[in-house]
Amino acid sequence: MPTERNVFRLCSFGLFRVPSVLLLLLSGFLLLQRVRSSPAGTASVMGRLVNIPNEVDMNPFKVVVRQGGGAGVSGAPRKETFVSRDGGFSVSGLGPSSHLLEVLHPSLVFEPVLLEVLPESQGQNGVKAFSFSYEHGQGAQLRLPLTLVPRGKNSFFEAREEFNIMALGKNYMVWIMLATVGLMLILPKMQESLGGWVGLVVAG
Repeated sequence: MPTERNVFRLCSFGLFRVPSVLLLLLSGFLLLQRVRSSPAGTASVMGRLVNIPNEVDMNPFKVVVRQGGGAGVSGAPRKETFVSRDGGFSVSGLGPSSHLLEVLHPSLVFEPVLLEVLPESQGQNGVKAFSFSYEHGQGAQLRLPLTLVPRGKNSFFEAREEFNIMALGKNYMVWIMLATVGLMLILPKMQESLGGWVGLVVAG
């Protein structure tokens, strides 16, 4: 027959055990919800820069990926990586979203690339790349791994125009100056002719 002391021990054990089980179940439920809401995997993109002039140093090259296609948007999440000497690069840890990939260099200009990362993407599987223009938006789909070619060079200074005598004929200031010089040459002769004619009239 259980004594009063044993009954108190059983009740105390039950009171402490029930909240512990509930707390454990609640923690498991929250962990399961977090796993479901988080992306199943992270994607990566690899590529290579080609047709780089020999005199161009590879050290300043930097590949920047902005999440959400937020080019130039302050506070947009971004990932950066440098380019190897052979022109290769790799960007990992991309979650399901739209991303804008840009190649930054002081002298060379590259077209940006729009990346569409699908849910549950692993590596380059589930990643689609498209050419992108700030004027026209999304363009043609590109193959992975990416092969990027510079479209031109940055020009920080305007080239000085060479002297062209034919271009002077298009300048109205030149015509005004020529007309002024012509009048300066013609007016004295007109005055002489006019003075002689006036003298003849007076004499007659």
